[in-house]
Amino acid sequence: MSIRIPLAGIILAGLLASCTPSAPSAGTGAAATAVVITAVAGGSTAVPLTAIRGGTEPAPGPSVQPATPIPTLAGGLSPAQLKYRLLDQFPDFFYCDPDTYPVARADETQLAIQHFPEIRANTEEFQAILDHNGLSGLGSFSDAEKLQIYGDYKKLAAIAFSVAPGGYQFELRIAEGKQGFQVKGLIDGEGRTSILDKTPTLATCPICLAAWVLIDTPSGPVPVTELKVGQLVWTQDASGRRVAAPVLQVASVQVPATHEVVHVALSDGRQVWASPGHPTADGRRLGDLQIGDPLDGGRIVRFERVQYGLAATYDLLPAGGTGRYWADGILLGSTLVPR
Repeated sequence: MSIRIPLAGIILAGLLASCTPSAPSAGTGAAATAVVITAVAGGSTAVPLTAIRGGTEPAPGPSVQPATPIPTLAGGLSPAQLKYRLLDQFPDFFYCDPDTYPVARADETQLAIQHFPEIRANTEEFQAILDHNGLSGLGSFSDAEKLQIYGDYKKLAAIAFSVAPGGYQFELRIAEGKQGFQVKGLIDGEGRTSILDKTPTLATCPICLAAWVLIDTPSGPVPVTELKVGQLVWTQDASGRRVAAPVLQVASVQVPATHEVVHVALSDGRQVWASPGHPTADGRRLGDLQIGDPLDGGRIVRFERVQYGLAATYDLLPAGGTGRYWADGILLGSTLVPR
């Protein structure tokens, strides 16, 4: 069970990805104030995030609040109109739909109806959506039209804007075939853009490990953020044996401020933190597990979703064909595929 925030809270959250390893970047704020609702055998309880590991993991950022609208530039187009200019410029725009990632939440039409008053309350953005879709002047809207509006609302929410001299700095992701790119640039009030950086990325939604997770290696546990290509880790071969193999790939995927990770604790004391979509060694997803389910020879006694609060999640691919490795002592699968 987890605490949910209003959809408006993701208005400025850009979902960015990088296929090269980067140092972990902690959010700001006091970890002791981050509280999660925890599902445990026998009931639920609210605990500070730092209490889960005795205060040893990187401090998460503060809880996300509904975003303050970005101001419109004098004499310029509104932020929503400028975001539409970017969508026209980048037709291969890629984002993670919050209603389907990490799991489908409900019928999208019903969600569109539910969120319609919230969308309509932002009059400037709402008008831009109506203008873009040829719906201006309507006094009422059909369910299909509300769904159309809702789809654009989510796309605009996934483009991160911040005020910059003469305009806005933006960040977004695009997927050109199998290759993704993280694009950073500037856009002025008239819609003129300049690209500051275009970096190859993973065109995928974050499904990787938390930054503080330790990977089992022949030389002892190593933080996933410190692994390098060629470094030996323990993996499981096709016959089920524990063998040492070099790392073929390492990856980090930047995540929005709203990203949640799953904390799974086993009856023998082992526990791990990862994105809900991360695979187990037998192909299940961590986010689909429940208390009492078996996992790597143990049984789940604690299952919770917590606000992550850091900038990126991480993964690796060991050689050997199975893609399996031990994260905090629990055998998991990799999200990466051989290149």
